[in-house]
Amino acid sequence: MSGVRTSSDIGAFAALAFTDPAQYVGETLELAGDELTMTQIAHVMEQVLHEPISYRAIPREVLLDKGHDAIAGYEFANHGGGWYADIPALRERHPGLITFAAWLEREGAEKYAAAQKRD
Repeated sequence: MSGVRTSSDIGAFAALAFTDPAQYVGETLELAGDELTMTQIAHVMEQVLHEPISYRAIPREVLLDKGHDAIAGYEFANHGGGWYADIPALRERHPGLITFAAWLEREGAEKYAAAQKRD
């Protein structure tokens, strides 16, 4: 599963930590506003962008000669990266935590369109 986080969410948690350092000293937070599979991400993109989006998994074997980072990225995207964001607890601390769909609507769709023009 892929965790979705935005710079505004990161900034909000940094502000919380600076405002109340005693609560955050020594604590590590995994930040994410959503935790979606690649198929779920494609579905949300279809809904928000109003265009067909399909996800096709690349066979792991294709990446074997591409180096450690390629395999690590594949494992992270398809099987999780060994981290877990407690999204309900994060939302208690910061109710404005942005979901992937909200990020896509606010700024991601524009970035996606720009990337499509470059290709």
